[in-house]
Amino acid sequence: MNAALLAWALALGVGAASPAVEQSGGTVRVDVPSVLTFQVTTLTQPTIVSGFRVSFNQAKLGSGLALRISVKAEGTLTVGGLTVPISNISWTTSQPSNGTGMNGVLSTVAYTPVFESRVNPSTGRVDLAWSLSMPVGPLLAGTGQVNLRWKLEAISP
Repeated sequence: MNAALLAWALALGVGAASPAVEQSGGTVRVDVPSVLTFQVTTLTQPTIVSGFRVSFNQAKLGSGLALRISVKAEGTLTVGGLTVPISNISWTTSQPSNGTGMNGVLSTVAYTPVFESRVNPSTGRVDLAWSLSMPVGPLLAGTGQVNLRWKLEAISP
């Protein structure tokens, strides 16, 4: 698959539309969360955070191209004084519009796809529910957050 990179390493605030990202003749406006926060109160069950939406509009990618949106973590997650492996964070997608949502596991090393649009989209979205599983061992409840970095690609599916 050939991919023309529209924008790399976007870190945008929740609810704030980006300026139009333009490269290789394509443009798109995106809305993505920049920080993921977990309030861990029960250590024996995963902590779920829902209500996150990844969306785009005003997309002009070029004929026959689709938009792929991927994510990775920046830094570490510390909860109750314990550094939790980023790979303990996963997500499930729901309610995709104009494309397909992809469930995955967060990484600090590689971008993992979250959404791939249909060909020639003008808008699209997917909702995410994040899950944090605390490791086995002596743990404390608490709050932790991790910064997210997003990658947008115009691809030829």
